[in-house]
Amino acid sequence: MYQTVDALHVRNLETGDLIALGTWRWEEVDAWLQAGNTPLPAPVSTDLRRQRIGEVAAARWQRETAGTAVELAGATVPVLTEREAIAVLTSAIVAGENLGTWPAGWKFADNVFREVTPADLCAVALACHAHVQAAFMWEAGELARLAATPDEDLDGFEVGNAN
Repeated sequence: MYQTVDALHVRNLETGDLIALGTWRWEEVDAWLQAGNTPLPAPVSTDLRRQRIGEVAAARWQRETAGTAVELAGATVPVLTEREAIAVLTSAIVAGENLGTWPAGWKFADNVFREVTPADLCAVALACHAHVQAAFMWEAGELARLAATPDEDLDGFEVGNAN
């Protein structure tokens, strides 16, 4: 038996699994629906749960775009992790690899221009991508914790407080 969570998710009430539309797990839900079954409606607390989901996403965005640091030439250098900054960095690397035109310097989050090598730029990009991925993994953990929180405990759910 399944229960609607929102427009894109149902919960398997036997296992507690959250199943998203379009994933391979949706096939089992679709078969169940095709057999004439109807999922239970979403719980009354859906609005509060959606609010908490939004709070988790906002906290992830803050983590994602807070910046990170990378070691270059023996110094710790601050790096921007906003999406536009990462896109510009990635573009410079693609141009360097495909056209052989690598920038000799790069402006970092502290507004200081530093000489860089192609390896430096790649190290910066890897650090940025690891930082962003960590933010999304944190969000996934928070959403799993939220999904496991019973409706009656949603008022006390605090983003980032796993206690």
